[in-house]
Amino acid sequence: RVAPVPPAEHARRPADALVLPGDNFYPHGLRQRELAFRVRENVVRPYCAFLALDGPESDAVAGACPPERRSAVPTPLYAVLGNHDTNLPESPPLQREAVPRFVPSWRMPPGRVEVIELLDAALAPSVSLILYDAAALADDGDVASLRQALAAARGPFRILAGHYPVSDRHPGPWIRRALDESEVPVHLHLS
Repeated sequence: RVAPVPPAEHARRPADALVLPGDNFYPHGLRQRELAFRVRENVVRPYCAFLALDGPESDAVAGACPPERRSAVPTPLYAVLGNHDTNLPESPPLQREAVPRFVPSWRMPPGRVEVIELLDAALAPSVSLILYDAAALADDGDVASLRQALAAARGPFRILAGHYPVSDRHPGPWIRRALDESEVPVHLHLS
Protein backbone atom coordinates (compact mmCIF):
# COMPACT_ATOMS: atom_id res chain seq x y z
CA ARG A 1 0.00 0.00 0.00
CA VAL A 2 1.24 3.45 -0.92
CA ALA A 3 -1.46 5.44 0.93
CA PRO A 4 0.62 5.91 4.13
CA VAL A 5 3.66 7.19 2.22
CA PRO A 6 2.59 10.78 1.41
CA PRO A 7 1.47 11.63 4.98
CA ALA A 8 4.63 10.05 6.43
CA GLU A 9 6.84 11.96 4.03
CA HIS A 10 4.83 15.13 4.72
CA ALA A 11 5.50 14.70 8.46
CA ARG A 12 9.21 14.31 7.75
CA ARG A 13 9.48 17.12 5.22
CA PRO A 14 6.27 19.15 4.68
CA ALA A 15 5.06 19.48 1.12
CA ASP A 16 4.51 22.96 -0.29
CA ALA A 17 1.67 21.70 -2.49
CA LEU A 18 0.11 18.58 -3.98
CA VAL A 19 -0.82 18.26 -7.64
CA LEU A 20 -3.71 15.95 -8.49
CA PRO A 21 -3.49 15.14 -12.22
CA GLY A 22 -7.12 14.24 -12.83
CA ASP A 23 -9.63 11.44 -12.52
CA ASN A 24 -10.26 12.83 -9.05
CA PHE A 25 -13.76 11.32 -8.93
CA TYR A 26 -13.44 8.08 -10.86
CA PRO A 27 -15.21 6.55 -12.82
CA HIS A 28 -17.85 9.09 -13.93
CA GLY A 29 -17.10 12.34 -12.13
CA LEU A 30 -18.89 14.09 -9.29
CA ARG A 31 -22.68 14.22 -8.80
CA GLN A 32 -24.52 16.73 -6.64
CA ARG A 33 -26.44 13.97 -4.85
CA GLU A 34 -23.16 12.27 -3.84
CA LEU A 35 -21.17 15.41 -3.19
CA ALA A 36 -20.40 15.19 0.55
CA PHE A 37 -19.84 11.41 0.46
CA ARG A 38 -17.46 11.55 -2.54
CA VAL A 39 -15.51 14.52 -1.17
CA ARG A 40 -15.12 12.68 2.12
CA GLU A 41 -13.95 9.45 0.44
CA ASN A 42 -11.91 10.83 -2.47
CA VAL A 43 -10.33 13.91 -0.90
CA VAL A 44 -10.65 14.12 2.88
CA ARG A 45 -9.85 10.52 3.85
CA PRO A 46 -6.73 10.09 1.64
CA TYR A 47 -5.35 13.62 2.10
CA CYS A 48 -6.27 14.17 5.76
CA ALA A 49 -2.70 14.97 6.88
CA PHE A 50 -2.58 17.85 4.39
CA LEU A 51 -5.91 19.46 5.28
CA ALA A 52 -7.36 22.00 7.67
CA LEU A 53 -11.10 21.50 7.51
CA ASP A 54 -12.35 25.00 8.20
CA GLY A 55 -14.65 25.62 5.23
CA PRO A 56 -18.34 26.47 5.41
CA GLU A 57 -19.35 22.84 4.72
CA SER A 58 -16.34 21.04 6.21
CA ASP A 59 -18.40 19.64 9.09
CA ALA A 60 -20.17 17.34 6.61
CA VAL A 61 -16.87 15.58 5.79
CA ALA A 62 -14.75 16.12 8.91
CA GLY A 63 -15.55 12.69 10.36
CA ALA A 64 -13.14 11.14 7.84
CA CYS A 65 -10.24 13.17 9.23
CA PRO A 66 -9.75 13.25 13.01
CA PRO A 67 -8.52 16.64 14.28
CA GLU A 68 -5.23 15.17 15.57
CA ARG A 69 -4.35 14.00 12.02
CA ARG A 70 -5.12 17.33 10.33
CA SER A 71 -2.55 19.89 9.38
CA ALA A 72 -2.20 23.13 11.30
CA VAL A 73 -1.24 24.75 8.01
CA PRO A 74 -3.17 23.34 5.04
CA THR A 75 -1.30 22.24 1.95
CA PRO A 76 -2.75 23.50 -1.34
CA LEU A 77 -4.29 20.72 -3.43
CA TYR A 78 -4.01 21.79 -7.08
CA ALA A 79 -6.32 19.61 -9.16
CA VAL A 80 -6.99 19.33 -12.88
CA LEU A 81 -9.76 17.53 -14.68
CA GLY A 82 -9.23 14.07 -16.12
CA ASN A 83 -11.34 12.34 -18.73
CA HIS A 84 -13.37 10.53 -16.06
CA ASP A 85 -14.06 13.84 -14.29
CA THR A 86 -15.88 15.18 -17.32
CA ASN A 87 -18.29 12.32 -18.05
CA LEU A 88 -21.08 14.11 -16.19
CA PRO A 89 -21.80 17.74 -17.15
CA GLU A 90 -22.30 18.68 -13.49
CA SER A 91 -18.89 17.32 -12.43
CA PRO A 92 -16.48 20.08 -13.57
CA PRO A 93 -18.43 22.95 -11.96
CA LEU A 94 -18.90 20.93 -8.77
CA GLN A 95 -15.17 20.27 -8.60
CA ARG A 96 -14.37 23.93 -9.23
CA GLU A 97 -16.99 25.52 -7.00
CA ALA A 98 -18.41 23.02 -4.47
CA VAL A 99 -15.37 21.01 -3.35
CA PRO A 100 -13.64 24.12 -1.90
CA ARG A 101 -16.62 24.68 0.41
CA PHE A 102 -15.70 21.36 2.06
CA VAL A 103 -11.92 21.49 1.55
CA PRO A 104 -10.79 25.14 1.31
CA SER A 105 -7.28 24.22 0.13
CA TRP A 106 -8.70 22.48 -3.00
CA ARG A 107 -8.00 24.57 -6.06
CA MET A 108 -9.00 23.82 -9.63
CA PRO A 109 -8.53 26.29 -12.49
CA PRO A 110 -11.69 28.30 -13.19
CA GLY A 111 -10.97 27.97 -16.90
CA ARG A 112 -8.83 25.83 -19.13
CA VAL A 113 -5.42 27.23 -18.11
CA GLU A 114 -4.17 28.85 -14.91
CA VAL A 115 -0.70 29.95 -13.84
CA ILE A 116 0.08 29.69 -10.15
CA GLU A 117 3.25 31.34 -8.95
CA LEU A 118 4.82 29.41 -6.09
CA LEU A 119 7.07 31.58 -3.94
CA ASP A 120 10.23 30.70 -2.06
CA ALA A 121 10.94 31.66 1.58
CA ALA A 122 11.94 35.19 0.53
CA LEU A 123 8.59 35.55 -1.28
CA ALA A 124 10.30 35.60 -4.65
CA PRO A 125 8.97 33.57 -7.58
CA SER A 126 10.60 30.17 -7.74
CA VAL A 127 8.29 27.87 -9.68
CA SER A 128 5.42 28.59 -12.01
CA LEU A 129 2.83 25.82 -11.90
CA ILE A 130 0.68 25.85 -15.03
CA LEU A 131 -2.50 23.81 -14.66
CA TYR A 132 -4.23 23.05 -17.93
CA ASP A 133 -7.01 21.05 -19.54
CA ALA A 134 -5.37 19.55 -22.63
CA ALA A 135 -8.48 17.81 -23.94
CA ALA A 136 -10.59 20.98 -23.93
CA LEU A 137 -7.81 23.04 -25.49
CA ALA A 138 -7.00 20.38 -28.10
CA ASP A 139 -10.65 19.92 -29.04
CA ASP A 140 -10.78 23.64 -29.86
CA GLY A 141 -7.33 23.67 -31.51
CA ASP A 142 -6.32 26.30 -28.96
CA VAL A 143 -2.52 26.27 -28.70
CA ALA A 144 -2.38 30.03 -28.07
CA SER A 145 -3.88 29.88 -24.55
CA LEU A 146 -1.22 27.52 -23.27
CA ARG A 147 1.58 29.37 -25.07
CA GLN A 148 0.37 32.67 -23.54
CA ALA A 149 0.21 31.12 -20.07
CA LEU A 150 3.73 29.76 -20.42
CA ALA A 151 5.01 33.14 -21.63
CA ALA A 152 3.28 34.92 -18.73
CA ALA A 153 4.69 32.50 -16.12
CA ARG A 154 7.42 34.23 -14.11
CA GLY A 155 9.46 31.07 -13.46
CA PRO A 156 12.40 30.69 -13.40
CA PHE A 157 11.13 27.10 -13.43
CA ARG A 158 7.90 26.07 -15.16
CA ILE A 159 5.93 22.94 -14.35
CA LEU A 160 3.00 21.93 -16.53
CA ALA A 161 0.31 19.85 -14.86
CA GLY A 162 -2.41 18.18 -16.88
CA HIS A 163 -4.12 14.85 -17.08
CA TYR A 164 -2.73 13.54 -20.36
CA PRO A 165 0.83 12.49 -21.20
CA VAL A 166 2.66 13.60 -24.29
CA SER A 167 1.92 10.64 -26.56
CA ASP A 168 0.61 9.66 -29.98
CA ARG A 169 -2.97 9.51 -28.69
CA HIS A 170 -5.34 12.50 -28.43
CA PRO A 171 -4.56 15.04 -27.01
CA GLY A 172 -0.87 14.06 -26.84
CA PRO A 173 0.07 15.41 -30.28
CA TRP A 174 -1.57 18.73 -29.37
CA ILE A 175 0.51 18.88 -26.17
CA ARG A 176 3.70 18.21 -28.17
CA ARG A 177 2.77 20.98 -30.63
CA ALA A 178 2.06 23.44 -27.81
CA LEU A 179 5.40 22.64 -26.17
CA ASP A 180 7.27 22.86 -29.48
CA GLU A 181 5.71 26.26 -30.24
CA SER A 182 6.38 27.66 -26.79
CA GLU A 183 9.11 30.26 -26.59
CA VAL A 184 10.00 29.44 -22.98
CA PRO A 185 11.29 26.21 -21.47
CA VAL A 186 9.08 23.76 -19.62
CA HIS A 187 11.13 22.01 -16.97
CA LEU A 188 8.65 19.33 -15.95
CA HIS A 189 5.36 17.95 -17.27
CA LEU A 190 3.18 16.18 -14.71
CA SER A 191 0.43 13.97 -16.04
